[in-house]
Amino acid sequence: MARPASPRSGSGKSAGARPAGARPEKPPFFSPATRAFVVARARELAGFALGVVGLVLMVILGSYNPADPSWNAVPAANTHIHNLFGRFGAHLADVLIQSLGWAAYLLALVPMMWGWRLSLQKSIRHPLFRSVLAVWGVLLVAMFLAGMGGGGGDPLNGHPGGSFGIVLLDGVSKLLFGGPGNPLVGTVAGVAGGL
Repeated sequence: MARPASPRSGSGKSAGARPAGARPEKPPFFSPATRAFVVARARELAGFALGVVGLVLMVILGSYNPADPSWNAVPAANTHIHNLFGRFGAHLADVLIQSLGWAAYLLALVPMMWGWRLSLQKSIRHPLFRSVLAVWGVLLVAMFLAGMGGGGGDPLNGHPGGSFGIVLLDGVSKLLFGGPGNPLVGTVAGVAGGL
């Protein structure tokens, strides 16, 4: 008994044949092993760069001196700049310390930790989402630190939560409790920022 011919077998072409006029497939520029090597080194380089950014930011913040020139302080003409990164470092440190207080140091820790993770060949999933969470965490910690007190009501007077922390703490306290600076709000913000 004869088998019926399949529709493919009648065409006279093999299953893997290219259509007429099609370009031949080019081999990949890099082999899979080379591509994996390049991706791994690029990830390590990105991790190193993030770590350096975090370390530089930590040194800038660590060498902050309120007597350095900044946008809200004009010292004498020949004042020595104490910040290790000069005038740029003095201005950046002043903005971060005045706005976030001690929470500014968390901004330096985030790229350092991400750099460490990338250098260990671990990916950072959802980096945009994690960046937004990091900013919220820093702001919540600034609220917590603002609830610790100090500064005498002047947001530019060395308050531990900075001016952002004071404004956020007072705003949320007025919204929830009708009064300024409730310590309970600062505590809840600190717990939420730690998560």
